[in-house]
Amino acid sequence: MYILIILSLLLPNFTVSHQGIFQGPPCAYPCTFPRFCGPWCDPFYPPHIPCCPPPNNVTTKSHQMCAMYNNKIIPLTPGITGGSVAVAGEFSHMAALAYGNSTTDMVFRCGGSLISERFVLTAAHCVYTKFGPPVYVRLGGLDLDSTISSALHQDIAVFEEYVHPNYTSSAVYNDIALLELRENVVFGSSVHPACLETKRDIPVDTLQAIGWGALDADGTTTSHLMKVDLKILKQGECQNGFANGSLRLIRGILDDYQICAGDPSGKDTCQGDSGGPLHYRVENDRKQYFVVAGVTSFGKHHCGGKDSLGVYTRVSAFVGWIESIVWP
Repeated sequence: MYILIILSLLLPNFTVSHQGIFQGPPCAYPCTFPRFCGPWCDPFYPPHIPCCPPPNNVTTKSHQMCAMYNNKIIPLTPGITGGSVAVAGEFSHMAALAYGNSTTDMVFRCGGSLISERFVLTAAHCVYTKFGPPVYVRLGGLDLDSTISSALHQDIAVFEEYVHPNYTSSAVYNDIALLELRENVVFGSSVHPACLETKRDIPVDTLQAIGWGALDADGTTTSHLMKVDLKILKQGECQNGFANGSLRLIRGILDDYQICAGDPSGKDTCQGDSGGPLHYRVENDRKQYFVVAGVTSFGKHHCGGKDSLGVYTRVSAFVGWIESIVWP
């Protein structure tokens, strides 16, 4: 008791809940026993101690910024392997990541989600690539080979990359990163930030993935943005889809940190879709906005086959880390 009192005095930024659990930065898995909350939501890598979820009535910075970004009416736009083409303005938060040493040899190899005036959310493995880190992002683009939409899209240089501190390229965990842009983006009908899913329980059964990746396992690519609807799969279904004993998946699928989604008909994300959003759309009072629940991380070696599935980094588990950088 005396130890707890002393520690509580030394940690003035934390409060004690009615359950005797120290409440700290928000993250999205339950505390099964009282523990101190730390800045990182990851129980597997000491000394980072997992933090406890805040009470349901606590509004996070992500919620506040989501409301601010979407306080005006956004026109509704009618509306990947086995997917369909996106239309102009449909996914205003989608970013294409460009790599290369000069403007003449740039290649687009990953995707991302605009989440503020200056930050793009993507996968950590999209920062560590054979091409090096991304040098700029394209926002508001639809067909990466077309010059027709050049008046709508914005190309902005990357200023700095923030890779989750517990990510390692030898594993598939904590596959999440942030790109800080060199200047603020200009919001409009074709460029607008998405919101972040802050809760562990996603309120829909079907999510949507988008990207410019391969259309099949043979690597057939597209320059046009594609979209595909995917069902959220249970951990057991997902775990059975991957070979046991993989060193990169040594802990198996971690349901609190990863989302598994797929489709029995072969709809799937594929090579080149990495870093892009797994999201759902919210519509109310003539407004619409997207909530990013996952970041495209990895899948089976042959994507798009029967009973295909992909694994996505669960955004809600990393909201505390994201907020500490984007909205400190």
